[in-house]
Amino acid sequence: MAFVVDLVVGCGRPSKAHCRNGRSTRRGRYYMAAQRPGANDPLPVVEAPRTNGVGNVSERVRDFMKRAPGDPLSGLKRADEMWLKMRMRTGKEPVRTVIEEIPSMDFAEIDFDVLICGGSLGIFLALALAKRGLRVAVVERGRLIGRDQEWNVSRKEMKILIEMGLLTVEEVEEAIVSEFNPVRVSFKGMDDIHISDILNCGVSPKWLLEKARTRFVEELGGTLLEEHLFEKAVVGHNGVQVNLRVQSGASGSLGSGGAGTEGESSSETVALYARLLVDAMGNFSPIVQQQRAGEIPEGVCVVVGSCARADWPSNDQGDLLYSFTPIERNLQYFWEAFPSSSKGGPSDLRTTYMFSYLDTNIERPSLAEFYDAYLNWLPEYQGKQIDEIEPIRALFAAFPTYKNSPLQTKFDRLLMFGDSSGIQSPLSFGGFGAMLRHLRRIDLAVSEALKYDALGKDSLKLLSPYMPSLSVTWLFQRAMSVPADRKVADPEIINKVLRSNFTAMDRIGDSTLRPFLQDVIQFPGLTRAITGMMTDPVLVWKILNHVGLAPLLDWWVHYVALGIYHVRHGLAPDMESSSSSSTFEQNRMRESLKFGAGRDYDEH
Repeated sequence: MAFVVDLVVGCGRPSKAHCRNGRSTRRGRYYMAAQRPGANDPLPVVEAPRTNGVGNVSERVRDFMKRAPGDPLSGLKRADEMWLKMRMRTGKEPVRTVIEEIPSMDFAEIDFDVLICGGSLGIFLALALAKRGLRVAVVERGRLIGRDQEWNVSRKEMKILIEMGLLTVEEVEEAIVSEFNPVRVSFKGMDDIHISDILNCGVSPKWLLEKARTRFVEELGGTLLEEHLFEKAVVGHNGVQVNLRVQSGASGSLGSGGAGTEGESSSETVALYARLLVDAMGNFSPIVQQQRAGEIPEGVCVVVGSCARADWPSNDQGDLLYSFTPIERNLQYFWEAFPSSSKGGPSDLRTTYMFSYLDTNIERPSLAEFYDAYLNWLPEYQGKQIDEIEPIRALFAAFPTYKNSPLQTKFDRLLMFGDSSGIQSPLSFGGFGAMLRHLRRIDLAVSEALKYDALGKDSLKLLSPYMPSLSVTWLFQRAMSVPADRKVADPEIINKVLRSNFTAMDRIGDSTLRPFLQDVIQFPGLTRAITGMMTDPVLVWKILNHVGLAPLLDWWVHYVALGIYHVRHGLAPDMESSSSSSTFEQNRMRESLKFGAGRDYDEH
């Protein structure tokens, strides 16, 4: 799962900027910001009110985190502050302006074709674009060092890195540090469903980022600026001026919750110039915040968990989606579990997550309270008492999700990538798999946008099109959650809905179940699953009552669109010859139909 806060980090490393010549560029030509007009203009900053954000941290949570390396309790408090601010938002707060447009401004020199802010996922796009011979720079606020906690994907998903020539078969094998089969899907009161080769490989982010980093800088001549904080950008006529501030000691992961080690900003600034700016800074990117204009998330996935060592009763399989409790405090708890770092033999390390889908109501529990619930239920879930396990890492985050996704740019020469784009499913709390799914599409689209100079906002919006395959998943998140102010008539309603849904999909077969479990929704499979659920009209009525008529009608629009995209994708090759659109627009149309119908899944 990508971007869950991992607080086993180093800090205080010297700042370093790797460039084509392998030397630090801090005082080189890329860093002569004072020579460029506007590079040091003051940036308006709106300070959010500081608040503790943490309720009473139970002794159980304190004791558990004291046994973990590092200082995870401090990280929990920082993450809880972010979670409280998210719950306190009204949508009327002033938004920090970090992107400015001055169409009349021409820049004398353009350093790069593409500048990517955010390296954890951005480095993979940078690697692909640099392989095409483009001038690419990556900016990272800390050190570009992968976290210890593994990213869980399938071998099928990792193949894209081989097919694009970014990694070799041998390198992918080395990146996979754990592998297991099968994974389980089960809900209270139903027989387990076991399925193989889905999220069954643990990939080392630390190894993967180091390999991508080395290849990008040393083999392809890319530019990497570490410990440089994005401050603002000015979009001109022929490019983008990106202003950065040098940081030091910012080597901790921000995570999805935005809580990590803070670096010290210096007075030293840097101005870089590019044809295209790519925002890969994640959900809490200041660029995303400006573009969403204070928009309140329609949903949140709160995740807590740990990687721990113990003599587990069983550690050769995983759980993909599991629940064994009723609704509690208007929350349905779900669980995931995976063996960790088992390459070369059995492992005593196991990662467990407890997560819940919810709204941003101020009455929702703090992350500390979620963590206490996690520790309360963990012994029943995994068959080990808390004092019998040795915590290695503590994990916690709150992932906001927006119906207005994918997020389309409002500015020329700006594109969102990875979690910043909102391209991942609202059911997912990891962006690595979604990034892999769309990497080839974005790589091709960006290269064509540069080739045809299709860098205006109307052209770049085509890279983040409406996707009904993504929009229909919102009903599933709604069905798996309970509004904070709703009186729960049946504490088992969510388990009943999921039992019925997954039993129907399992009965239909892998063609329906497998894409769904990998966050890809297709019209034929979804239709068959709905038809299967119709055999229980009493449950259908309960589902309607639980979900509500308005969300169901909204979902119906996207469901119909999914069917239209499914049909149009089959006709797309015939449409090409009669279309008067440009090559760039034709290619984006075909991609939007394919991905919008979930038909990209069929190719792998």
